Amino acid sequence: MLPHLIVTLCLMGSSTAAANRRREGLSPEIFFQSVSLDFPKLKFADSECNSTKGRKGTCIGYPDCEGDNAVREGVCSDGFGTCCVYLVGTDLRKETRPTVNEWGSFYSNADFPLPTLEAESSVRIHIERDVCQIRLDFESLDLPERTVFRTIVNGDLVPPILSGNNTGQHLMINVGDGSSQGAWVSLGVSGPMGLKTWNIHITNVPCHSSTTAPVGCAQYFLAPSGRLRSLSVQSVGITSYAICLRPRNLERNLLSLRSFASGAACGSSMVVPAGISLDGRELPAMICPKDDIKLTYKVFGPLVLYMKTAPGQRGVEVQYDL
Repeated sequence: MLPHLIVTLCLMGSSTAAANRRREGLSPEIFFQSVSLDFPKLKFADSECNSTKGRKGTCIGYPDCEGDNAVREGVCSDGFGTCCVYLVGTDLRKETRPTVNEWGSFYSNADFPLPTLEAESSVRIHIERDVCQIRLDFESLDLPERTVFRTIVNGDLVPPILSGNNTGQHLMINVGDGSSQGAWVSLGVSGPMGLKTWNIHITNVPCHSSTTAPVGCAQYFLAPSGRLRSLSVQSVGITSYAICLRPRNLERNLLSLRSFASGAACGSSMVVPAGISLDGRELPAMICPKDDIKLTYKVFGPLVLYMKTAPGQRGVEVQYDL
C-alpha cells in the first residue's frame, strides 16, 4: 500500500498547490520561484495542446519547457502545465546546429499570428541520419503575388515552389535513406514587400515509419477519407506532382472520388490512373476544376493521383473515400 499512498499524497499536494496558485492569482513564473527547491517538478504525459497563438504544442511541466527555441504559449492541464512550442530560427547564434524537436518544430513569420512585411526570411535545419523524410504542415501559408516558399535539401531545390494561399496543405520532403550523415534543409520565403503570413509545423518522419510516404509523393494522406485540393504554385508553366493515399489493403482497394466544380477552365487537372471502374467510366480519366463527377473504382497497387497545376489558376478539389 505504501507506493499507492505516496502517489496519492503527490497528487493531493500538486492539486492543492494548483488551487492555491489560482486563488492567489500567481503566474507560473512567480509560483515556481516561490516554492522550495525541494518541490518536485511535475512532468506531464506527452499530450497535445493548443497555444495562445494557435500553434500545436506539448503540455508539460513549466520548468521543463526550456532551451533556446522553446517558447511557453499559454497554460494547460488545469493551469498547472504550460503549452510548450518549439521554434526553429529564433536565434541561430545560440544554436549552431538547429534540429527539429521530437514533438515537431515551427517556422513562423516574426509577427505571427499577425502578418509581416519582411521581404525575405529563411531557416537552415540539420536532419539526423535516421530520418528519411520531413513533413511540412502549412497551418498558415498566405503569400501575395510574386512571393514564394522554397525548400532546399543539401543545396538542391525541391519542387514544387509554392505561392498564394496553401493554408491546410502539406508537403513530404525526402531528405535521405538512412545511410548518409544526415541532411541540411533550408526553408525560405522571399518576394517583394507586402503582407504575408506563414506558420509551418515541421515533423521528422523516421526511416521505415508507417507514416513514410512512397518516394516521389509530394503529399501523403493517411486517413481513409478526406478532402484534397491542388497546391497553389509559382512556375512558368505547368507543375506536375503526385498525391498518394495510404492504402487499407496492400493488394487491392476500392476508391471513391467526388470532385467539386469551380467553374474554372482545364488549365489545372487531376489524372486518375488505370483501374477497374465500377460505374462504367473509362480509365484512366482526367478531372478538371469545372467537373462535378463521382468515380468509384478498384485499384491494384499504389493509390496515386497525378496533379497538373497551372500558376494563378484554381485547381481541382476532391473528396476521397477508401
